[in-house]
Amino acid sequence: MNARTLTAPGTTRLRNIILVLLLVYAIVIGFLVAGYANVSSCLADYAEKSAVSTNARATIASPARQLDVAERVLSESDRQANRAFSKALSKVLVTLDGTQAAQRAAYADLLAQDAKTAATLDTNEKSREAIRKARAQNEENRKLNPVPPPPSRDC
Repeated sequence: MNARTLTAPGTTRLRNIILVLLLVYAIVIGFLVAGYANVSSCLADYAEKSAVSTNARATIASPARQLDVAERVLSESDRQANRAFSKALSKVLVTLDGTQAAQRAAYADLLAQDAKTAATLDTNEKSREAIRKARAQNEENRKLNPVPPPPSRDC
């Protein structure tokens, strides 16, 4: 190449066009990088909020499962008390054709079992009320740590 081709009249114009294209390219790349950084930042914020919410909800889940187990235990206790009462009632019905002493003994057993069943059911109902209050408190704790909206809304 000689010096004459670099200074030809069309070369300056070509050089300016290339310079403008390089500037446009740099600006476009700059916007793309800035947009990518914005999206990455938004996704990182979402991941952080989601981790905090998940941790809080996981902490609440264990007591909630324990409340479920406690409620199942209470239901089983109710069933056993009702079953014992039914047996005592059946014993009264069976002894209707028996002696008066057997009938009185069966009836006394029925009354005693009725009192035990009522006490068990009352105690279990109080326990259920405590479980309902604990569940309400768990729900309030859940509301304090809401699941963040999906990143498609914010980013």
